Amino acid sequence: MHKGATDSSKSVLLDYISPIPPISLYRSILNRHWAVACSLLDFVILKGVMVASSLFLIATPVELSDQRQISFRAAFNEFNLWKFVESRDPSNWGTIENNYDHGTAYNVPSNPIYSYIARLNGANQDLNRTQNGLTFQTLKVDEQLENVTSLSAVVTTFVPNVTCERADIEFHNNSTTPVSIHSSSCFLESDFDIPWFDSQCQASGVCLQYDIRRANCTRVNNDKPASPFLTYLNQTTQDLRFSLRMVSYKNTSSGLTLLKSPATICKVDYNLQQAKLVQDLSQNRVSLTLPDALVSNSRFQNLTGIELGEMLFAALNGITGDIDPNFAGVGVISILPLMVFAKWIGRSLQTLLEQENMSRAAKAVFEGLASQLAQQFIPVPSQQTEEGSCVHVATRLRVQPPSLWVMFAGFVVLPNYSIPDTTLRTSIPSSTKKPWVNCL
Repeated sequence: MHKGATDSSKSVLLDYISPIPPISLYRSILNRHWAVACSLLDFVILKGVMVASSLFLIATPVELSDQRQISFRAAFNEFNLWKFVESRDPSNWGTIENNYDHGTAYNVPSNPIYSYIARLNGANQDLNRTQNGLTFQTLKVDEQLENVTSLSAVVTTFVPNVTCERADIEFHNNSTTPVSIHSSSCFLESDFDIPWFDSQCQASGVCLQYDIRRANCTRVNNDKPASPFLTYLNQTTQDLRFSLRMVSYKNTSSGLTLLKSPATICKVDYNLQQAKLVQDLSQNRVSLTLPDALVSNSRFQNLTGIELGEMLFAALNGITGDIDPNFAGVGVISILPLMVFAKWIGRSLQTLLEQENMSRAAKAVFEGLASQLAQQFIPVPSQQTEEGSCVHVATRLRVQPPSLWVMFAGFVVLPNYSIPDTTLRTSIPSSTKKPWVNCL
């Protein structure tokens, strides 16, 4: 081989290949082994292509998701609510009557009511704990994790469950029970006739009378029970609700002319649901997804739906008519003025004379107040952890399209081109004056 070109059938042309490609290329050219030189040149070019393609690699931030233990900021504890609620002396409110007992069994702070009013007036709600009227647990970012963009886990959600039925009012010429109210599932008889407690009279002489009263819809022992009212609050067998009534009438020379008399009977309850929470830290927002099939009758062990309703009733009775200047002097029972703040209702009590408006607004107000009460008093600091998903940002090298195409062309074309030149041949190079012919 040192003497020049030889018959390829009598020698192995790759015997002198060096680990250093330029040296091998030099030796093959020196010995005029043009096929080997072309093959080596192909691989040198291929390596150059690979090096050149790496120049197109850039550092790109990517989002990576992994499963880990997620910490909660708070846990739900109904005992914390009871710390803010005091039972009143039974002698101050007596026992429940058929559908009315104006006294309250609890002393409840009024600040949840004012917080709810502020929210209805456009104040920003705490999106980290409340969304669409639902109160839920929130997640805490582990300080050891860097560049976290979102967290997701299954959380406990407080879901108010209020049903309001349309009811009809009937007036009787009976001094004992002059008024009766009935809905599809409840019948009430009242010993209170018009006028009721709260009223608004216009210059035209048309007056509005309204009130809210407890309603015993158990249909058994509907007269005045001797048991203390707190006993009823702790019994889940009792069907205690609230009746909201409104009457529009006009005093004329011939007497009282009744115009409209809508009513609704509402039952206050709640459920604890497991929902998926996604907490987007980059945009400071949360997304809560409830399951399609909600679990019913999942509650705290020490808080019944009846007790929750009674707390709302007590809080409302502690509010005077100063919730809005438009309703100044309308009385102490404030749920009717609150109802007109619902966005789909105009800011006038007249709108509640429509039956559907009254039922929808009553449901919205009871659920809003229940959610506000839960948000302020039920969550407590917690060290609870659950398995969840954590999305964080990391830097990775990404291949750009030009780099990918250059590498693809180099790997496909050049090796296939050089393979025929490295096979053993039975002939010697045909041309020593034009070496490039041997590469074809």
